[in-house]
Amino acid sequence: MLPRSVFAVLLPLFLLSPSLVFSSMKDCKNPTIILLEKSVPVVFCAIPAMYGVPSFQMAQFEVTQLQYRTAMREEPWKKWKGLEGKSHAEVADNKPAVYLSNDEAVMFTGKLNQIDKTAVYRLPTEDEWENAARGGTTTNYYWGDYFRTIGLEHSSYAYCERFDLSSAQDVRSCPDHIREAREPGYCANSFGLMHMLGNVWEWTETVTMGAAGRITCGGGWYGSAQYCSPSVRRYANAYYRDIGLGFRPVRRPK
Repeated sequence: MLPRSVFAVLLPLFLLSPSLVFSSMKDCKNPTIILLEKSVPVVFCAIPAMYGVPSFQMAQFEVTQLQYRTAMREEPWKKWKGLEGKSHAEVADNKPAVYLSNDEAVMFTGKLNQIDKTAVYRLPTEDEWENAARGGTTTNYYWGDYFRTIGLEHSSYAYCERFDLSSAQDVRSCPDHIREAREPGYCANSFGLMHMLGNVWEWTETVTMGAAGRITCGGGWYGSAQYCSPSVRRYANAYYRDIGLGFRPVRRPK
């Protein structure tokens, strides 16, 4: 018999309280909801098979501070300090969980595996991550071939080169004028995934440059727009921590 908590995973969306569902979840294709606790969901969107990679599900948003704190009972973004002796991460429930090592991200997926025995949870491979970030397109970005910037201060398509910002943004953030104009980038791609490019870099499980090396993808709000591309990779020690580094898990039903 499945643990009691797993039954909540399988509830139809209309049985869930509206407060449990992020406003942009309607963008998510065939969503699956995992409940960490009664009021803390993790939403997964379906990613079809393509380019030799089987189908899977990916978290719609970067793991939030609320989700990580609920599952792990820790808040690393408060603990880790910069050169000035203080954390520069803005503390808010729906901001990305940052200053996390690859091991800590993996431990979070382990908690999901304890909650839901009907699927396997882990970090994405670099190929899974790229397929999810492309949103089914063959262009340079899921919105087209070009990345437009506004002056020298910020981009018009994603949270990249946003030197006007001091931290990552709310994982649900999609400016009203962007949504109304149906402009891409800040809002969900065709799979319903938010901020696959920009906001924070994301850990993958792909090992590189020795056993301790891992590939990270996606770019961040403070970095150059050239890194906010599905095809760009960055390499980091698995123990590395940064204000602009988070993650999102994948789910594969058994």
